[in-house]
Amino acid sequence: MHGLRHTAASVWLGSGADPKVVQRIVGHASAAMTMDLYGHLIDQNLWDAAKKLGGTTGAPKAIEAGNDEPPASEIDL
Repeated sequence: MHGLRHTAASVWLGSGADPKVVQRIVGHASAAMTMDLYGHLIDQNLWDAAKKLGGTTGAPKAIEAGNDEPPASEIDL
């Protein structure tokens, strides 16, 4: 049973679920505890979010490259 709980929490966090929601579902005392146990699973999500925002500076890639206007696809996030 514990293995299924671990798998469920891993899948939820890995697919972008809010850590506070997962914390409540699995019965941890805090979201910090949940993230201490499963936080390594969302590292890729953090990098994906940074890419959507334009990398490390937060500016769309076209602006970082010196273009005046970003492509429409980067504006409509």
